[in-house]
Order: sequence, then structure tokens, then C-alpha cells
Amino acid sequence: MKRTKMITKTITTGVLGLSILAQSAVISNASFAVSLPTDIGGHWSEAFVTSLVNQGVISGYPDGTFKPDKEVSYAEFLVLTLKALDIQPETATNGQAWYEPIINKSIEIGIIKTSDNMANLEYANLPIPRQESAYVLYNALKIKEGLVYNHGYDETLNQAIYDHSQIDSKYIDAVYSMLQQGMFTGSNNNFLPADKTTRGATGVIIERVIDPTKRADKNELTKNVTFKSTRILPKVSTKSVTMNFQNGEPVLNQSQIISELKALNDNIGTLGLGDVIHYQDYINTKWPGWGGETLESRTKIIDEEYQTILNYMNTRYNFNYQDNLDVYGQNLYKYMYESSYTRKLIDGLKSNIQKDTLIMKSYFITDKTLLYINNNGREMLRGRLYFKFDDKSKSACLYYDEDGGFLPASKNQWYYVDVEVQVVTQSLETGLKPCVDERRMIDYLCDYVLVK
Repeated sequence: MKRTKMITKTITTGVLGLSILAQSAVISNASFAVSLPTDIGGHWSEAFVTSLVNQGVISGYPDGTFKPDKEVSYAEFLVLTLKALDIQPETATNGQAWYEPIINKSIEIGIIKTSDNMANLEYANLPIPRQESAYVLYNALKIKEGLVYNHGYDETLNQAIYDHSQIDSKYIDAVYSMLQQGMFTGSNNNFLPADKTTRGATGVIIERVIDPTKRADKNELTKNVTFKSTRILPKVSTKSVTMNFQNGEPVLNQSQIISELKALNDNIGTLGLGDVIHYQDYINTKWPGWGGETLESRTKIIDEEYQTILNYMNTRYNFNYQDNLDVYGQNLYKYMYESSYTRKLIDGLKSNIQKDTLIMKSYFITDKTLLYINNNGREMLRGRLYFKFDDKSKSACLYYDEDGGFLPASKNQWYYVDVEVQVVTQSLETGLKPCVDERRMIDYLCDYVLVK
């Protein structure tokens, strides 16, 4: 997770006036306004506009008003975004419109592209829609804060934003990211993507770029939304992958596999909008009162949890006829949440082994950088599980669903499935124990893929 850096520097040069004279925006280098606009009192943007006026970032009209509900043009929005990034475009030269250097600078630093509407000079004085202002901000925060949108929030926001289907696909990542970051807020759970961005809204947005503490509560959108989430059990995929084999074993390119796993979406667990925190960021975050007062102690705790998942997966999915089943059960129990449910599950596994129905060999490919903390506070470790059922098995199945059904699998055939395993901390008389809780153990991220 990228952490926002507090910006305490006040913009004190190049005051921008949003005054409109003869339908042209005026960029002024005048001194700061001596009085606040007369028409922002009680307006929802009042505090933000007041702050920006006091900083000299924006100003009102010559008659003393601000007109917070008036629309903002593409060029005006671009120049304010540049100022929020502390970038001053060049002044227009003879023969140039006032906004040409602004558009050129915006293209140069990457907050817009030459193919975008707003790169076209004919759009400069037209009002900018909300979805396109979100796009500009998204690109600006990628520059300012290294922001990368996490697609794990797509399902949440699809349910929380009722008019999400009206958002242009080009801008959907930007809109969702800006909602997630608290830069924008919805209106009765609608985003209104085609509505024009107003002067008041612009003041709010620009202040939130400058000062991250002014951003909205990212969970506000979801407080009154009842989420529907249907867990889809994986099936045998219609695709297969071709791999090299040596002595009947797949030759695994670990770095390539980890790279592919990193490209997958994070699982957001409870469908809330809380940020996920990845391995190193989590270690760098202080945990007062949780035994993680020092960097060393936090590293030790997280690494123990990481190793617990590895031990669990390697024990759970690697056994054969020669294993002592009681020892197998005891070893597996070391890494699991201690409960009657766990004992029943282990007894069931031992029974299946005795019946020659669940004989398996596997490799679990993962890496510490694939461990993260989701928004309900659990450690999630992503990995790829390669496995096969022994050809001596009388019958093989890929999983048992809630109704007791299963997918038959070919014996002596390698498959893989991408999964995320959750680890929790259990309090015992002997102390705290990191463990895998089978009741919430695995989220499947893909279907079972045949390996040739």
C-alpha cells in the first residue's frame, strides 16, 4: 500500500484566479485576496474554498463572489491540478491562447495524453465532466504519491455506485480509485459521471490533493449498502498450459510464477473499502500493544505467520501410502486452528487416505512479497498450488462442495490452482499461536488448470 505523504508546503506563488471575464479564464499574479468570497457561507465547499483562497491558490470574481455551483472548464481544472502539484506552466506567448502552455505542460508531465479530449484545444473552454476530472486527478496522484488502483475493490464499488455502468470504461479505474482515496464522494450512491465539475467541487478536490488529511472517509460509500457476494467454486478450466517435465516432475519457473501472482487482484475479504497493507509496509507500521513495538519483533511475528502457511500447505497436500496417518494428523494439527471442527476435518482426511481416494503430491509456490493484510485484518498469502493425484488412487476429486459433491480428477495428472490462504492468531494458555483456520482457509483465484 502506498502511503500518502503529508504536504505542509503552502503554495504562495502564481495565484490563480478563476474569474471569468468575457468567457475567458484569467490567471493572475496579484496578491492574495483580502476578503473571502461573499457567497460561500454555508456552502458544502466553504471550508475547502476558504483554505485555498487563504493560500492564494484560487480567487473569486471581481464582484466578490465565487459562484461555487458554476461549471469549471477543462483548462481551468488542468491549471489548478498543476498548481496542486506545485508546477507552474509557462506563460502564453504571442499568438498562443492562455491555455496552450497549460495543456502542453499537462501532456509533458503525464496527467493527460495527446489522445485525450482535453488535449484538444477546442475543448479547453468547455466544462469538464466529473469522470474526466477524476481521470486528471488519478494521473496526478500517480505522479505525486505513486498511486496504483487496486482492482480488488471493483466488486465493492460496482455494488456501492449504482450508476457505475454509465461510467466510460476509459475512466472507470480513475473514478473508482478517486472514490477509494476519498478524493470524490458519491451522491446518494451515484457518481454522476457525465455531470459537469463545479467550482466548489474543484476547490474541495484540489485541497484534498494538497492536503491528504482533508480527504473523505473512504468507507462512507459503503455504510448503507448491503453487499451481495457469491463465492464461486472453481471448476476444471477449459484451458491448459504446456510445461517442461523432468523425471515426471514439472520444471517450475518460480520467478515467472511469482510475477504472474503479483499481477492478480487482492482479495478484499469483507468487501469494505479499507486499504490492504502489503508485507514490508505492514512490518513498517507500528502495532502498539500487539507485541510489535520494534521493527525486529514485527518482522519476527509476520515471518512466523508466513512460515505457518508454508508448513500447513506443504503438510496438507503432500502425503503417500507410507506416511503414518497419526503422525500426519499430528503434524497438520500443529499449524491449524485448534477446534473440534479441525479434528473432524483431519479425521476425514485420514479416512480418505485409508480409502485410497485422496493421494496427492504438490508444490506450493509463493513469496513473502505476496503476503498482505486485507481490510478485515487477516494476513493473506497468495500462492500457486501445483498438485497431482497418485495413479494408485482409486478415485480422485478436486474438492468437496457444500452439498458433498466433487469434481473428478484424472490420476497421475498435474494441475494448478491460484489460491489465497488466510492465517489468524489463536490465543492459547501456552501463548499466541499463528495458525490456518480451515473454516476461512482458502479463496480460489482461478479454475483448476491442466498442466501438460
